[in-house]
Amino acid sequence: MPLVTVLVPLLYTTFMKHYNLNYEMIGRLSLTTFLTVMIVSLSFGSLVDRFGMKIFIVGGHLFLSGGFILFAFSTRIAPNHPYPLFLLSTVLYSIGGGCMELLLSAIVESIPSDEKAANMSYMHSFFAWGLIVIVVITTLLMYLFGELYWPYILLFWSLFPLLNAYFLTRSLFPPQALKEHRGSITSLLKNRYVVVVMLALLCAGASEITITQWQVHTQRPPCNFLRLWGI
Repeated sequence: MPLVTVLVPLLYTTFMKHYNLNYEMIGRLSLTTFLTVMIVSLSFGSLVDRFGMKIFIVGGHLFLSGGFILFAFSTRIAPNHPYPLFLLSTVLYSIGGGCMELLLSAIVESIPSDEKAANMSYMHSFFAWGLIVIVVITTLLMYLFGELYWPYILLFWSLFPLLNAYFLTRSLFPPQALKEHRGSITSLLKNRYVVVVMLALLCAGASEITITQWQVHTQRPPCNFLRLWGI
């Protein structure tokens, strides 16, 4: 998920500088990301029940990688007006993000273990670690090779979902919970604690996107992160 929400926003200032994107167009990219993730998360549940988790988690990784690859080649395919391809690429990799948002916690929860809470916390902690790693490595690459090499950076990151997809195809998945053992969405929405958590997540999401896109508002290149450390 950090790849979905963090990687492309690191390139927003580059897009604004070299491809004449304005704030509205940049905001539309972020809106497309979160709308797509939300729609996939809410609508794919019945399909997962019908076809199983494996096809969707593997497919999600392939969509994520394919979106980055198309994004990297967008300016070559349409050098004069790449923005429509930027939007299409965003939809593709966000579909992958939605599949992961929907399934990763469910997969970890369904694995037999005496330490499910610890395993779940461990998995979610990697969002924070992943965010840090992506920001640092992307910043270093742009600093070393220049911001115009951003397509190669996206191609580099697209390799990791491909590797994950390969390993997932060779993995065994635990059986899914029977339908009669699951709660309904209506019953969840009637639970006041669930509603409070949903509101907290809404506020957290707004804070997250504001922090990760601070560069857009300051109009500063990513290498400022290195300058903070005197590099």
